[in-house]
Amino acid sequence: MKSINQTHVDLQNGVLYGTLKQIRLGNDTDPEVPNLLSVWVCSIQPKNSKTLISLLKQNYDDDIRIKHLKRLNKVGDYIKVIICPYEGESDKLEITNNLETLEYDKLEVVGVPRDQANTKETTLKWSTIWPLTWKGNPNHQFLNSVTFDMEQERQMVNELLKYLEQANNRNASLLPWRLGWPQLEISNLEVAWGT
Repeated sequence: MKSINQTHVDLQNGVLYGTLKQIRLGNDTDPEVPNLLSVWVCSIQPKNSKTLISLLKQNYDDDIRIKHLKRLNKVGDYIKVIICPYEGESDKLEITNNLETLEYDKLEVVGVPRDQANTKETTLKWSTIWPLTWKGNPNHQFLNSVTFDMEQERQMVNELLKYLEQANNRNASLLPWRLGWPQLEISNLEVAWGT
């Protein structure tokens, strides 16, 4: 399956530019129960949500670890809000000071899904713990965002091969082509990387 916008990306096979093959660690299936990240959460009345959102943007808007989570979660008559990831109990004083202009209840630490799910179905399942955003498969997003200068990549690999040949020159009889194996030539470079 080729990406519509990125013709150099083969999402199904994890290949870029018809040459670079992605090697993934483990399998691509999500666990039944997600690993959890501890976060600070408070409860507010819906009428205070505008004030809270402003405070979050000022003080806690840049943490990549919680970008896949919906910050606000309506529970009954209240809204539970993720403030920031839990680092330690010493965070509590700083959070209390940052939220001093806000009327809130029950500042607590809860566990939320640590990672973004790979499928929409898993996202829905994990959202029973805490609501997640779904912006598509994260690996597809990664593959669509990465770019390489293929000429530079080929040049670097060729330089590495030349260096290895020179380093092994004193043992030239052990080189593969001296044993009758074909000499390596980089025309269709295949390099693998992992995420």
